[in-house]
Amino acid sequence: MDLVETLRELGYLVVGEAGDGAAGIEVVRATNPDLVFMDVNMPVMDGITATRAIVGEDLAAVVMVTAYAQRSVVDEAVAAGAAGYIVKPFSSSDLAPAIEVAVAQRLQLRALRGQVASLAGRAQSRSLVEQAVTVLGESQGLGEPEAYALLRRAAMDQRVTLPEAAALILERIQGGISQKGHE
Repeated sequence: MDLVETLRELGYLVVGEAGDGAAGIEVVRATNPDLVFMDVNMPVMDGITATRAIVGEDLAAVVMVTAYAQRSVVDEAVAAGAAGYIVKPFSSSDLAPAIEVAVAQRLQLRALRGQVASLAGRAQSRSLVEQAVTVLGESQGLGEPEAYALLRRAAMDQRVTLPEAAALILERIQGGISQKGHE
């Protein structure tokens, strides 16, 4: 039994197939699957290179399916971002755990990326607020607590977030400084 039949027998929807790595990447882009099974040896573009592209673009998790069990090939697959590795011949009992692990890893990775993006956004907002407090304090002759209170008041008055108010104040103060420099 081939891979597609086995996946269907296990209850999975197969959304596409490709005969080479380059076509595989295009199928993945077009169909947006959760998981891709990729052979190491494929014409036009090998499976390792295709896996690197698919994972690099965050298109799907990839499980390598191959007849090669050599350590060097496994290491290449891992370095390319493969979430699993199955050696042929395989049985349906080999596929189910590989699918579950690969999909779970992808979900965890997406959650972590979301957390990183959120933290980066918060850090950027905090930095913007700190810059505005410093510039506001220096330009108005205020201490940090007073400058922060003034920034908070401006945010409430304008009905914007603290980082938005900080950006507006920085723009006004720094814009005023650069205009004075041109007079």
